[in-house]
Amino acid sequence: MKSNLKNLSSLDRKQLKSINGGRIPCPANNDCGAGNCCIAGACHPISDAGPKYGLCTAIIWD
Repeated sequence: MKSNLKNLSSLDRKQLKSINGGRIPCPANNDCGAGNCCIAGACHPISDAGPKYGLCTAIIWD
């Protein structure tokens, strides 16, 4: 963990993953790659989509 100029802590990648249940955060365009989709801000296998985690977020095409 690092501290910035205002004494606020910033988290490294490993700490961020632990907050979101070990899931990798979704990229800006919500494209998590083959077999995965973005659900609630984290990349999940497509099989996770449903009542337990939520629905997949659409990929943003530029």
